[in-house]
Amino acid sequence: AQMWFTPGKMFVIKSMTSSEARFFNSIAKDYCEHMTKQAESLLPKFYGVFGLWSPDQFSAGMHESALEFEPGDPRGWWPEPAAWLVVMQNIFDTPLEIHLKFDLKGSTVNRNVRTKPLQDADFVRRQRRQTVYKDCDLTGLGEHATATELAESEDRSACRKVRMGRLMKMILMQQLQVDTQFLQKHGIMDYSFLLGIHNVPEDQIEEKGSKKVRTLIPLKRGSAATVDAATVSKIKASLTTPEKKASVITQKNKSKSPYVSMFRRHHGGILSEVFRGPTAPRKGATAKGIVPANDQSPGKSADSEKRKQQVYFLGIIDCLQTYTAAKMAETGLKGIVHDWTKVSSVPPHMYASRFVKFIDSIIE
Repeated sequence: AQMWFTPGKMFVIKSMTSSEARFFNSIAKDYCEHMTKQAESLLPKFYGVFGLWSPDQFSAGMHESALEFEPGDPRGWWPEPAAWLVVMQNIFDTPLEIHLKFDLKGSTVNRNVRTKPLQDADFVRRQRRQTVYKDCDLTGLGEHATATELAESEDRSACRKVRMGRLMKMILMQQLQVDTQFLQKHGIMDYSFLLGIHNVPEDQIEEKGSKKVRTLIPLKRGSAATVDAATVSKIKASLTTPEKKASVITQKNKSKSPYVSMFRRHHGGILSEVFRGPTAPRKGATAKGIVPANDQSPGKSADSEKRKQQVYFLGIIDCLQTYTAAKMAETGLKGIVHDWTKVSSVPPHMYASRFVKFIDSIIE
């Protein structure tokens, strides 16, 4: 698929196949109902699907009356579009720089990026910002991951856990369960959890106090506000039942300012807890993975680690793939060489369960 960004990168325009366009059309009503009820949904926010035709597709002798009806109307005649495009919200619509990107599926087979050792540190940093890493790059558990790849930067070792706090994790996992149930209901699999990470400069680290949760809310572009901890508690309580949640959403819709998801309130992302990270790349890296960030081996002092904080940008992407015959064949073929339960292509119910379990394992 090809992707383009609108000026300002608020929206993404992505090409799609005709089968994906038809499938989305078949679930569009359910999708709209789901997104209306689930204000915190992590699913892509689709704003429109468009078909593109070229003049060459219409024969010169065709009567103009054949085009009087809308595409899809049986009374008219329209050729298959030359291309399909979908417009959606950009998860990385933020003024902050994204230092690391991950595409996570919960699979461990061939889910790592092969990188070549580079000597130029500046070039390595630029390459890292452009590369989209995968599951095994985050966990360090891939059978093909080398010590050089895993230890090439302190940034990646510090990102092995997403540290958003117990409350935010609980809210996110509840929403993830709801969203994956929707995808499973419609036979969708092979979707990804897109994660972007911004490393907050040390002199800008914010401690989360008990009285104020210092979270920036972009109510309008260029403006911000703070949220009291009491407000967060109310939103937490609102997630206990669908009725309470619907009531809160209705009240928010009546307000003048548009509702902003809890997962996008700090410059479009989630502000992490403050944690300790290594001041230099670990020397204990092995072929099986790097030393965990919370490792307290003998002789290691907390003073050797510096305070760190990150902003996380996240959401589910690529959620228009169903478990077709081709995908079933892929499961069988890859299952000959690997454990078939760990390959990317598995049935929707198994994919959803594994996906949620993996995301739960990397968040604390």
